[in-house]
Amino acid sequence: MAEAMRRPDEAAVLAVLIDIWRDQLGDDRAIDIDTPLIPRWAWEELDFYEMSLEVEEAFGFSATWHEWQKFCDSGAEGIDRRHLKNYEIAELARKNLTFGRLVAFVTPRTTLATIEPQRLLGASCDTAGAFRTVLKYANSIQPLPPRIRPSTPVSKVLRRRVRRRLYRRCMLHGAARFPRLQPAPPPPAAESVGLSVGFLVACMAAVWVSAAGLAQYAIAAVWVCPVTLFVAAAYSAIRAPNAEEEAFRAARLETFGDFARALCHRSN
Repeated sequence: MAEAMRRPDEAAVLAVLIDIWRDQLGDDRAIDIDTPLIPRWAWEELDFYEMSLEVEEAFGFSATWHEWQKFCDSGAEGIDRRHLKNYEIAELARKNLTFGRLVAFVTPRTTLATIEPQRLLGASCDTAGAFRTVLKYANSIQPLPPRIRPSTPVSKVLRRRVRRRLYRRCMLHGAARFPRLQPAPPPPAAESVGLSVGFLVACMAAVWVSAAGLAQYAIAAVWVCPVTLFVAAAYSAIRAPNAEEEAFRAARLETFGDFARALCHRSN
């Protein structure tokens, strides 16, 4: 028997698109369906082909390049080109190509599996059904090893980009309650200042040794600055938390069981 499928609602589709734009472009605009897809500042640097692939992977569908071109051309529909210069036409088309148009393009191409409760010990268990759905989504993105448990940390099994796609796929079942993944806060100010002061002192010491004409320390003077900079950078890299890991921890989405419980609760 074929598994029942359904479409995501438009609010969930928009939420996933916003997450893609923020993750890929650092787009911090207040986005709604009337917001242009392409920010004016990203007009020259946006690789729309790359973004189209990211959208397809997030929603689990495949469209031809001809379909994407037709979608892009839809922004120029209805524009009276008479007496307009090319750059004016391009600007109007950019404003017309909104998130609402992309939502309308994506929604009919996206299907979601209906979460079927499983019977455990003679009782119906919604979370077990959600767990199977999470595994199905994850396995469709990246083949999973055997014997995945609800307590298995997602970060130990899935690569960073795959975990983000799993988050987006689950978000389509009910985005309103899925928290936005917030980046980790920067290192404490005192720590950053300490590293900067240490590097500055090392540089001043190198300059003083060179000016004093202490030949026996000349080689050390040449190397002290880059070595100090390397040590500071390595310390910061070790000390600073993984932003993506911290974001999932803050959202309480660390294990496959966390995803299943969230999906079960947020699909009702």
